Amino acid sequence: MQDIFVSTLPKLISGWAEAFPDALLVKDVLEVSSNLEIVASYSAALIFWLHINNSQKDLLPAAIAKLLQSYPDAKVVVLANTPSHAETLQALSAGAMGYAHAYSAPEMLKKSARSLTMAAYGLGSSF
Repeated sequence: MQDIFVSTLPKLISGWAEAFPDALLVKDVLEVSSNLEIVASYSAALIFWLHINNSQKDLLPAAIAKLLQSYPDAKVVVLANTPSHAETLQALSAGAMGYAHAYSAPEMLKKSARSLTMAAYGLGSSF
């Protein structure tokens, strides 16, 4: 499993880095596509953690669609600075597999990743 954070931040938030020390950081969805050789070098399944701040909310459906178009087997989780029910529904409707607060505890992020992995194999979860 390779975790790839898509964020305009200059570095991973500490909780992200603690949860996934081997994660990659890219600045935007287009950068993921242009770095195809880097991403394609991972044979494991991909989880994209798409960080959305208030100024990017209108781009959410298009960003999810672009990731899933480029990587149809990948899982997308949206990380929002200010989560909302409406945005959760929008993200899930666009194809995201999860939605969480951007500053969630590392353990919660790990549980989310485990549940995505188990869902990919059709297994139940027992946290």
